[in-house]
Amino acid sequence: MSRVIGNVGRWNELRVKRLPRLELLLSTSLMFEPPMRHPTKEAIDFIANRLDLPNYAEMQDWEFEVSEPSGLPQYLTLFEEVRGRDDVRFVLADMIIQAFESADFKLSANSDWAAFLSSLSERIDIHGWQIWYWASWDVELEAVWRVSPSMRELCETHFSEQG
Repeated sequence: MSRVIGNVGRWNELRVKRLPRLELLLSTSLMFEPPMRHPTKEAIDFIANRLDLPNYAEMQDWEFEVSEPSGLPQYLTLFEEVRGRDDVRFVLADMIIQAFESADFKLSANSDWAAFLSSLSERIDIHGWQIWYWASWDVELEAVWRVSPSMRELCETHFSEQG
């Protein structure tokens, strides 16, 4: 990616590096990077307590360290239960994305993945940064995470000048 070239409201305007396969995905090279967001300690503590997960001060990226594909049903259920608690949903979303990333099934054939992507898209104000991060724009499509193609599609919908 190139450096930030200007500000448009809360969005940073970026020119996305044109990668060979990315040409097919993007109809424009102008994208808007959503504002960065971080997990809160309170949200992590809440989820750790609800799901009986380890939670130690030394855990730098807690939401990725504790996420397991086998926990997807619990994570998705809690994600729905905590509507209105944006910080909690933000942390859960990273756990869910990580669990799908690590799962051994085909994402495109999974109805939970499709429903989850729809939930992310509906609350772009909460999940925009995650979608952008997992799209992994600085990596060629052949080398990205399994979830990246879906995230790139959401970016095209929400963060392109035509989106």
